[in-house]
Amino acid sequence: AATYANNCGDIVLKNIFKTLLAKQIKEDGNAQKALEIFSEQVTYFAQEKIATGAFLCWYFMTELYLLTDGPDKALEIAMKSLEITKNPKISNYNFMIMFKKIIAEIYLIKRDFDATKMYIEKALLLARKYGLDYHVMVMYNLYGKYFEELVTSKTLMDSSTVQNCNKMYDKSNDIAKELNIQKYIEINDNAKKSLQVFCQLNGINVD
Repeated sequence: AATYANNCGDIVLKNIFKTLLAKQIKEDGNAQKALEIFSEQVTYFAQEKIATGAFLCWYFMTELYLLTDGPDKALEIAMKSLEITKNPKISNYNFMIMFKKIIAEIYLIKRDFDATKMYIEKALLLARKYGLDYHVMVMYNLYGKYFEELVTSKTLMDSSTVQNCNKMYDKSNDIAKELNIQKYIEINDNAKKSLQVFCQLNGINVD
């Protein structure tokens, strides 16, 4: 696709495809090569003042650093990127939500539950405000994971936390059904089943 776009003279689209190719290379296990391509692409998008392309690279780089360098490095990149999305000349709400989401995920890994909840709620507020249903669905799923982590990490092993968890997964499912996204319906349903098993094994009454 990148080659075809190049042959057609669509240089911007070619570089978007190259960025997606780097993501695939990362998923295939070659993190170093993917990072090299992401770095090249960020330079191109910055020079051409194409914010969407740069944000896409930074988001993928955050995911990559989370795997290779750990949560602190990933958090550093995500925080810097989030600040740029807030620039009045840019105000990219999609990526603003996406970076808030990945920051929440990083804080969840770091077991900073207060920060996790704060960024989830910030992202949800923004997604609802602009009617971005897909993002609302994703954030409700992450909210469910947040409550699930509270239970399974034995931080809050009580029925109300479990109920809040199931409530968030159900909210995510409602939107997934409206958008016909079977993947998230399965993810949410499987998460609820796993939590139910955990509760049964640990004597948590959720009735």
